[in-house]
Amino acid sequence: MQLRAGRVADARADVSQAHELWPTHPDIALLAAELAERDGEVPRAEQILARSIAQEGAPARACRERLQQLVRARGGSVKDLDRTIARLEREWKDERIAAVLATRAAAPQPLAPFELDMLGGGRLSSEVLRGRVTVVIATEPWCTGCRLEARSWRSCNSAIAGARTCNSWS
Repeated sequence: MQLRAGRVADARADVSQAHELWPTHPDIALLAAELAERDGEVPRAEQILARSIAQEGAPARACRERLQQLVRARGGSVKDLDRTIARLEREWKDERIAAVLATRAAAPQPLAPFELDMLGGGRLSSEVLRGRVTVVIATEPWCTGCRLEARSWRSCNSAIAGARTCNSWS
């Protein structure tokens, strides 16, 4: 309503918040796309609409019609619409993956020194493992799933390392 009344700043805040909460809802997607178009970001508007179409299906009919208008405006045809939706959906997924990786990727940090009791007896220290890729699986003896997982890691390690074997510790 605020957008139609010309209160673009107010509408922008409300639509932005709603779009973050429910990005594929067709009504919200239409408003978010309209704001993107007003900002001259037509590719972004197309992406918002395609995302709603891909996620919501039939209820996003109005989004599909608007996207069709945008595709025609840039010289595309109705035949290009499904390809455009698929391309925009791939781009959106790639952006999501990049955003998640950017927030979760951290510089490697050295592990604090440690010592572990080995199942076969003896102790293993982090000093012995320095400079090697190591998987430490901390389990309890009663955890059957953990034992099965450890067995898989040993097989994987043996396959990668050739003759070297994996040490198990508790």
